[in-house]
Amino acid sequence: MRTPDGARVDIDNWNEQQVVERRKAGVESLLEEAARARRELTGHLKALTEEDLARILKFAGDSKRAAAEIPLGAYLRGWCKHDPMHAIDMCRALPHWQSELAPWFDDPGVQGYQRAMNK
Repeated sequence: MRTPDGARVDIDNWNEQQVVERRKAGVESLLEEAARARRELTGHLKALTEEDLARILKFAGDSKRAAAEIPLGAYLRGWCKHDPMHAIDMCRALPHWQSELAPWFDDPGVQGYQRAMNK
């Protein structure tokens, strides 16, 4: 991905900016923002056609995966594990939520990712 001026997007810098902008927000505010974003995302995902899902995505790679060309649908099947993977990380700071969220984390893909990233 590129910025409007043509530079590569640095996802770590983008993530840090999001954290800084929300640092003083309360948990309820953050949960409401997440719910709104999920509703919007759900609408976009529902609009995808079989043809859209078959289109080839040029994944540029990252620190854990090599660059590849894959169908958008295959990419999205892995991408949908994104939230539970990060939620597990966050629960390390909020252990009292772990039992409530445990069923969400009981996923072979999420567990494999956690084993790989947290040796």
